Amino acid sequence: MSAKQLQSLKLLNYSQLELLEHLNTLLASNPVLEAESVFEMPAELPETKPQREDEDDYEVQASAAEEWRENLPLPGETGRDNSALQEYWLNSASANENFQDALQNELTLSDYPANLKEIAEHIIDSLGDNGYLQSTLADIAMVCNCDMAEAETALRLVQSFDPPGIAARDLAECLTIQLKRSGKATPLLLTLLNDHQEEIARNQFPQLAKKLGVTLEELSESIRILRTLHPYPVTGGGRNQSEVILPEISIVRNEEGSYDVIPRRERMPRIYLADRYLKMLENPSLPASDRAYLQEKIRQAREFLHAVELRETTIVRLGKMLAEHQRGFLENGPAALRPMTMKQAGEYLGVHETTVSRTAAGKYVDTPQGVFPLNYFFSAGFVADSGTEVSNRAVMEKIRELIAGEDPRKPLSDAQLTAAIEAEGLTVARRTVAKYRETLGIPASSQRKKHLSL
Repeated sequence: MSAKQLQSLKLLNYSQLELLEHLNTLLASNPVLEAESVFEMPAELPETKPQREDEDDYEVQASAAEEWRENLPLPGETGRDNSALQEYWLNSASANENFQDALQNELTLSDYPANLKEIAEHIIDSLGDNGYLQSTLADIAMVCNCDMAEAETALRLVQSFDPPGIAARDLAECLTIQLKRSGKATPLLLTLLNDHQEEIARNQFPQLAKKLGVTLEELSESIRILRTLHPYPVTGGGRNQSEVILPEISIVRNEEGSYDVIPRRERMPRIYLADRYLKMLENPSLPASDRAYLQEKIRQAREFLHAVELRETTIVRLGKMLAEHQRGFLENGPAALRPMTMKQAGEYLGVHETTVSRTAAGKYVDTPQGVFPLNYFFSAGFVADSGTEVSNRAVMEKIRELIAGEDPRKPLSDAQLTAAIEAEGLTVARRTVAKYRETLGIPASSQRKKHLSL
């Protein structure tokens, strides 16, 4: 398959969270691709010039760091050294549990004069929940009865601890520390960080590249590195995204009584090509290297946009098929589920069953009966005595329902469950009922029995 087809299949397999993470990475590496509002650079970043020591501006700094974090999340795969990334997250996660105690322990083990340790202890106590210093050095010097030079030395001591960026006074200092600790602090990166945040925020790449005398490719790579830095010294970096459910589609009943399938795009920004870069190609004086670079980035961006559109179209098509095939479920709940295999769905949609599998994997649909994973609607089944197709999941739901309503002092045995199901016209073997009960994680009747206390 071509690279374009492979990318389409890769994106089709992504959950919405994985797609958003992939988009973040792509936005960091491709200046031609832009996203509306959600992923734009913040309009204002904290000042990089030295602040007045009597200025209580830590709330402003923390707010700016929040904007940076929300608009430029840390990409999952950016070509960085994975061992270094893992070590950083381990440091950050462990520090987040009780980072001030960890810093105090590190300070205790360090070989520094007692007077510097005393000042450093006060600095650690003055750190906010995000790891930024919330007091000015002037205040610290006054409280510790030391001069500014000693306070500065103690601050540098604390900033040498892990995680990188700890005890920074503003965003620029936090990111500079990370660059220096990682060995990536090139003159261009430091210049961008300290003198050109406004141009970066406004996405003025061509003008900035010309001002600095570098190519667009060099500038884009430097900004990509800046965007991989973390705006907070201490964060909840270990958040389990698998617990977050974002439905890809909604199935809703319309006025005519049929069902519509609506894509859910609340978390997805509007993605588009930056018009200014397209116009740059019309300039005959554009250097050949810049032209080639832009043409390649535009090609990559267009292929990504096409793959995203194809992904949504395929998910919606699958949703429409389910809405048609599972109308009974939509109106009456899980007990009315009809059997449907991925092979049958593939034949209906005119695609291979592996494409159906990729489409359903990790995706959720919001229905009148609640939010369900798309895989929930695929199961084998049988024809009941009434001639109705019944999904295995429907039988499982019936077992769950019967056990939920049983007398806990006299729980239903597998034989009794089988008899109750057969009374509704469903012929199911006792061993099959036992298997489904175990699949549901429900113990046997002997283990479910409740004994009244005397």
